[in-house]
Amino acid sequence: MAGARGLVDNLSRSLIQGA
Repeated sequence: MAGARGLVDNLSRSLIQGA
């Protein structure tokens, strides 16, 4: 599922920015 991968990438970026 490419969509799931995109979501994980988005969440990862958000977490990195938040940290």
